[in-house]
Amino acid sequence: MNRTATTIDNSLFEHVNNVDTLEPWIDVKEVKQSQKLSNEYAQLCQKHDKSNKWILMVDPQVNSLRKVSHTSVDKSKLLLLNSHKVKVDIAAIEKALCSGNCSAVILCDAMFEQEEISKLSASARKGKTKCILLNHSNQLH
Repeated sequence: MNRTATTIDNSLFEHVNNVDTLEPWIDVKEVKQSQKLSNEYAQLCQKHDKSNKWILMVDPQVNSLRKVSHTSVDKSKLLLLNSHKVKVDIAAIEKALCSGNCSAVILCDAMFEQEEISKLSASARKGKTKCILLNHSNQLH
C-alpha cells in the first residue's frame, strides 16, 4: 500500500464500478466530518453483516466505531487491523478479497495507484467481496 500516492483519476473509479453491472465490487467514499464517519462505519457494517462472513477494517478511526457497538452487527465478525502494528500490503489485501471469507474489506484513508485499484477490483470480483475505500478529511468550521 503506497501511502504517498497522488489522487486517483475519477474515470478509473467509473470504469471499476461498471465492470460488473449487478454488483460494483469496489466503492470509494469520502466523509468530511467525524460524526458522519461514525455513521458511515455503522451503515457499512450493517449493510455487510452476513452470517459466517467477516468484515475487515484496515486502519479505522477507533473512536468513530462507537455507533457500530449500538447496532445488531455481530461484533465477533469484525476484524480491525492497524497497519502500523501489522504489515498490510496490497498482496495481503488482494488475498483477503479473493478468499471470499469477508463480506467487505474497508480500507480507511488508504492511497493506491491506479494499477493497484484495478488489482483490488479484480480480487474483489473474484471473491465476491465488497472493497470500500473510505477516505476521511476532518474539516473545521
